[in-house]
Amino acid sequence: MKSQILFIIAVLVVLSSPLYSIDRYWIFFQDKGENENLGFQKQQQLIDHYVNERAQHRRQLRGIKISEADILQQDLPLDTNYLGILKTMGFRIHAQSHWLNAVSGYADAATISKIKNFPFVSSVEK
Repeated sequence: MKSQILFIIAVLVVLSSPLYSIDRYWIFFQDKGENENLGFQKQQQLIDHYVNERAQHRRQLRGIKISEADILQQDLPLDTNYLGILKTMGFRIHAQSHWLNAVSGYADAATISKIKNFPFVSSVEK
């Protein structure tokens, strides 16, 4: 009985160490990746797909027009290649924000230190 309790305590101590600590982070991207290089028509299709009708209607009421000169970069979706790389690294995505150009999710400190070095990552916040 005593050895079982000691074993359980030892396991809890090891799992609670910083080495195994998984925290939530926000990862901000430098740009919208491949989506920025698309033509206006393709960008408009992406925006129409990701921005719901209510938001589009509000913009019309406020006189916000999407034209080639002033396309809203914030409306473009996050680059799926960036998301795929993060997932491959072991980053578990919790939420995506195309307006912030960022994702939040969970990873350990070692994974985050590798992710910080990617050229498409602007910053990482805990």
